[in-house]
Amino acid sequence: MKITKLSLITASVLLFSSLNAETAINANQAEIESYSLQKYRVNYNTQTEPAKISIANEYNQTSKLADYLLKENMKNDSDLAVATKLVTLEIWAQKLMSKINPTNDEIKKVYDIEKPMINARYSLRNILVKDEVVANKLFSTLTSIKDTAKRSSKFKELVRLNSLDEATKNKEGQIGFVEEAKLDKVLQDLFRGKKGNDIVKISVPNGGTQIFLVEEYQPSKQATIEESKQFIVNAIRQKALTTEIDKILQGK
Repeated sequence: MKITKLSLITASVLLFSSLNAETAINANQAEIESYSLQKYRVNYNTQTEPAKISIANEYNQTSKLADYLLKENMKNDSDLAVATKLVTLEIWAQKLMSKINPTNDEIKKVYDIEKPMINARYSLRNILVKDEVVANKLFSTLTSIKDTAKRSSKFKELVRLNSLDEATKNKEGQIGFVEEAKLDKVLQDLFRGKKGNDIVKISVPNGGTQIFLVEEYQPSKQATIEESKQFIVNAIRQKALTTEIDKILQGK
C-alpha cells in the first residue's frame, strides 16, 4: 500500500489525539514560546488566549510523543544522534553571535583597516529562446530601437511573448543585479564595455539562445561605512564564533 503525505499527517494527528487532550499548560513556558516561534513564526505572548491554549496543547502533545519515542524507539538511532549534534551547534552559534553587538568605534576600526569594496555589477533582463532564427529576429528588432524607454518596453513585451525562462518570464525577464566577478569568463567578455540599454546575445550550450538587456552597469567602488556596516558586523561575529570554537576544541 502506498503511504501518501496525507496519510502520514493523519497518522500524526491520531497519535497526538491519543495522547493527552487536557488544556492545562504543563510544558515549560519558555519551551512553548520557542515552539510557537520556530513552528509558526509568531510571538506566543501576543496571541489570543484560545490561540495560546491551542499552541500549548499542541506542544504538550508534541513533547510527550517525542519523549516517548526518545525513550522507546529512537534511543540509539544514529540519524537522530547526528541531527541533534548539528542542531545543537547551529543554535549555540546563532545565540552566541546574536550577543555580539559591536560599537560604532569597533565597526569604524574594521572599516578603516579593510576598506571594503562593492564589486562591479550589472542589472540584467533576459529572454531565452530555442530557435536561433527567432533569436536573431528578436535581437534585430531590439537593436533597431534607439530610444531607451521604447527599447526597454519592447524587451519586456518580447519576454512575455517569447521567453522560455520560467524563473524570470513572469518578472518581465528581470534577473536583477549580478556581480561581474561571479559571471563566467564568456559572459564577462560579452558584457565588457556595455552600459545601460545595451542588448547582447549568446548561445547557451544545449539550451538555445539568451538575449540580455543590460539595464545598468555599476563599476566597483569603495563601500561607505553604512553600506558595509552589516557585512562588518557579521565578520566580527563570525570571528568571535571561530575564536570560541577554537577555545573549546583546544580545551581552554
